[in-house]
Order: sequence, then C-alpha cells, then structure tokens
Amino acid sequence: MNSISYMAAYKLYRYGINPASFSGTLPALVGHRDVNQTSCPANIHNHLTTLRTLASSEYDHFNARPFVTSDYEVVKGMNSDAVYLVLNNQLRPLTGPGQRDCYILAYHGRMRSVSEANIASRSKGSSAGTCTPPDNTWYYPEASLQQYVLMYGGMYPVGQGDVTVLGGTNRARPLSDAGIQYLHDHYVSPDIPGHILIKGATQPSVYDANSSILRHVPNPDRRDCLISQIGEVRNVPDSLITTYQSDGKVNGSAATCTITTGQILNPDGMTVARVVSGTRRQVGNPTIRNCIMVRTDTGTPYKVSQSAWNGFSAGAAAFCPYDSSIRFVKEVSDPTVWRVFSDGRKQHADGFCVSDPFTTPLPKYHVWVVPNGETLGHTDDGHWSATPSNCAAVT
Repeated sequence: MNSISYMAAYKLYRYGINPASFSGTLPALVGHRDVNQTSCPANIHNHLTTLRTLASSEYDHFNARPFVTSDYEVVKGMNSDAVYLVLNNQLRPLTGPGQRDCYILAYHGRMRSVSEANIASRSKGSSAGTCTPPDNTWYYPEASLQQYVLMYGGMYPVGQGDVTVLGGTNRARPLSDAGIQYLHDHYVSPDIPGHILIKGATQPSVYDANSSILRHVPNPDRRDCLISQIGEVRNVPDSLITTYQSDGKVNGSAATCTITTGQILNPDGMTVARVVSGTRRQVGNPTIRNCIMVRTDTGTPYKVSQSAWNGFSAGAAAFCPYDSSIRFVKEVSDPTVWRVFSDGRKQHADGFCVSDPFTTPLPKYHVWVVPNGETLGHTDDGHWSATPSNCAAVT
C-alpha cells in the first residue's frame, strides 16, 4: 500500500495533480472497474480511498520540498522537452542535445528532472552561453573506450600511460555523439595561455610554451634555469605535443633563459640566494628557501656558475614575502609576535589590538604561527606599539 501510494503520488506530482482531487466525477486515482467492465478481480479497489489519502500526503511532501539548485546544473520539466542551465538562480535555455550533454559532462554529470511547478518558480534568462569545459575534463565516446582529455583549448586522445601520469584514472565520463560534435563545433583552437614549461606525459622532451609557440628545451641545465623563473614542468598528453607539431607551432630555435628572479644555488652546492632587481640576497636557512619557493611560485634553486653568481651584486638578506592578508606572525618556538610589513621590515609587537589575538576571527589582527626561522631575513625595525590609533591604522 505504501509503495503504491508513493508511486501514484510521484507520477501525479509530475503533472501537478493531487491524488485526492477529481475531474468531474472521476477521481485522480482510479481502479479498473471505475472506467470499464473488467474480468480482473481488482481486490485492491476497496482500498482506493486509503490509497488516495496516503498518496495525497506523499504529494504534499513532494510539493513542500524546496527547489534547490547550484550553478551549471542541467534541469528539465518532467512533462516538457525544454532543458535549462541553472545560472545565478535563473534558468537559461539550452539550444540542443550537444550543448546539454557538454554542460552535463563539464559540471554535475547528470540532468535532473523536476516538476513543472519548480520550473515555473524560477525566472528565465537568455540562452546559455557556449559550453567550454574546464581543463582536465575527461571523457570517452559512447561507442568507444578511447579516452580524451580537454586541456588548453584542445581535445586530446590519451594513451594508458597518459591516463596514469595525468591523473585521469576513473575520471572519464561517457559523452554522446551530439556532445562530441558540439565540442568540435564550438571549442576554441588549441592555445596554451601564458608562459609555462610542459612535457609529454610519457616523453622526455621538455618545451617552453610561450605565446602559443613551443620551443624545445635543449638540456637539463636550461630546463632548471627556466624552472627557477617560471615554475615546475607540467605534464600534458603526448598528443598535445604532436598536435602543436603538426600545426607548425613548434619553433625551430631552442628556448633561452635569463635569470631575473627566483633563487640561485652557488657552485659550492650549499649557499642559496634570491635574485631581486639584479641583486643577490642571501637566503638564511632552508625554511626561508622553501617559503620563497611556495610564495613566489618558482622552482627549486638553480645552480649557476661562479661567474653568473658574481654577476649579481650582493644585497640585503632575503626574506619570505607574506601574503597581503598577514599582519602579525610568530614562530612556533618563540613567543615573540612580530608586526610584518611588505617591504621586509618587522617590528616587535608591543601589546595587541584585541584581547585574544591568537583566536580572533578578524584577519588583520590574527597572529599567524609560522615555522621556526621563517622571520629571519626581515629587518628588525624596533617596536610596534598597540595604541588605539596604531590599531585603527592596521588595514
């Protein structure tokens, strides 16, 4: 009885019909003998009144559920062919199955059927824009096991080795022929943005990608120099390299590297310095070295020749720059709290602006606990007094 009433409520809810309602003299929920002679015994007929009551209660539960959605979800009315993309609490019409399947692939992985009342409760916007899935979206055609990954504006087939290295294991979703055709028709031309280092996932060659052109990195020394300037090498599908080669986007000249920033390692294999505006600032300890690597998004220190090392004039000690939201720091094993400034100064915080600065939710007064030694390199500039005016001036 519960199962039948639940199913009846769900079916009728799709069309906005209360199971306890009537159309003329005919109830919404009927038995065989209510409309025609039948040889079916219809023993449940005596329970229809109870079923209508139970189903009506379930119907009210369906109606009472809030219509909750998230951006880029695909929804449709249960008795309508119109399909929508949810964006900023509006329903934006999708123009065809290819666009629909593209958005399903790129975001939530499903289309949700909802009541017509839910559809009517939301305002309608203009047609949804072109679907361009984010990088590292994985799919395979419905009729094939060949996997593809979307990356840097291209659709690249991947081999088993690519899948493992690129982290695509168990991530690919099936995509309809209409969805694949939509990507072919609307996806932008392959174009690696910015300036990065790449290599094919299963190939040793490294390329400097800049302005949509790939330049071969000729040796490990050049590679390490470029890593110190623009960050680590990123793996891409082998087919991406092949595509750029076939499109004539691989420049015949080798990549060059000029040290303008990052950290350098002395030929002694021990001494590290950070290059800032043509000067060489000595890095005091591994904690600062690692902090600079993370905060400035550069790679490991690059070992240079002695002449290259001497080519930079010696400057002040290197310090690790703090994020713009950080004002006060203390090291793990030192109770001293420092007021830190973006120019590398630090001042002993003499008093605090709040009664409990270690737990305050206000970011400008929060004391960040950092590894031992990380505040070295900042120039000690005396005391910072927590007067009302000084506290009010912290921004």
